[in-house]
Amino acid sequence: GAGRPGRSEVLPNGASAAAALRRWRQKTGPAPMEEDLPAPSRSSNLKSWRGNRWRLSEKSMPSCVATWHSWMKSMDSEQFFETVSQRPQLLPSYLEQAKEEGMAGPGNDVCVQTAEFVLKHLPVGCRRLVDLGCGDATLAAELQSRGASVKVTNVDAARLAPGVVVQNLGALPGDWSGRFEAAVLCRALWSLDPLKVLKEAHRVLEPSPRSRLVVVEPFRRWWRPKDHEDTCQQPQNQLIDALERAGFYIFKDQSVNIEGDPEGLPGKSFMKGVFQYVLASPKRDTRDATS
Repeated sequence: GAGRPGRSEVLPNGASAAAALRRWRQKTGPAPMEEDLPAPSRSSNLKSWRGNRWRLSEKSMPSCVATWHSWMKSMDSEQFFETVSQRPQLLPSYLEQAKEEGMAGPGNDVCVQTAEFVLKHLPVGCRRLVDLGCGDATLAAELQSRGASVKVTNVDAARLAPGVVVQNLGALPGDWSGRFEAAVLCRALWSLDPLKVLKEAHRVLEPSPRSRLVVVEPFRRWWRPKDHEDTCQQPQNQLIDALERAGFYIFKDQSVNIEGDPEGLPGKSFMKGVFQYVLASPKRDTRDATS
């Protein structure tokens, strides 16, 4: 349509990115290099980000961030950590693109809503929180701006902001066991082994019913049959299943958007923008007769 940027303005290397991604997934070629992946666009005509695609023309074009996500999600936590360690510009470049598409940075809707959810559910007197997969530590800044006194340890695979602790989320330091009263995984379960990351989050939390984990993930990504090959099986929220397998107790009545049927909602696209906010504890309080 009129006024919309053309393909060459937004995704000058989109075709090569898609081809590189296909080769990588099929294991027929090397992992794509940064120059193979879509570069961020600074066009003033860009529409706001919707789901995981830009609406640029009669044919939807994959967004830069969506293409990068697909590639990153093809690795387990160890492969991902090794990749970004060997290529230090990878995550900073990704973060730049995410900000261009409105998915990161100060004021991002999901980050703001996560900060509000965390503050609502922090244990009373909580002093030690770990943000696993913190990016540029925007959540910590949001919490501070709201007057939170909790000390946040920011952790990611690369130092995208001052003070970020560089660690593999699937293999956190051994001496962190039981160190934190609260933990956050906000859009951080990318890897092929999310259960391993969740078990690490469980380990570093204080083994107490008062400890809390907040997980923020797209609902639709986790809404599928438990057995992917069984198309007749009723779809379920597999994030809840993964958390329970990792040893967490779920506060279902305090979590948000964890149930529902995207097929029964007005249009499948509606669920693409819906995030679930799951509240859990590493240990169930057996004194609570209602739990």
